[in-house]
Amino acid sequence: MAEAQAIVIDLNVFLAAILKPEGPTAAKLLRLYTSGAKLYTPDYVREEFQGVISQVAEKKHLDPEDLTRAFQSILNLATQAKNPTL
Repeated sequence: MAEAQAIVIDLNVFLAAILKPEGPTAAKLLRLYTSGAKLYTPDYVREEFQGVISQVAEKKHLDPEDLTRAFQSILNLATQAKNPTL
């Protein structure tokens, strides 16, 4: 039996999946998750998100609360990792 992949996801990947849910990044994340890959995200990603959410929402003409809910939904698929190493 093959070992599950371990993937570290940074904020750019989260934003790409959120801003284009029908795009290749979102599809790849879903495929990885459903295939049993272990998804990890650095613990500082939440802080990074809070630092850019207003700018992203304004630039893309989106509601910051909607973006935050989408971010949290995707974040729930990943395990918070303290200082992940590649």
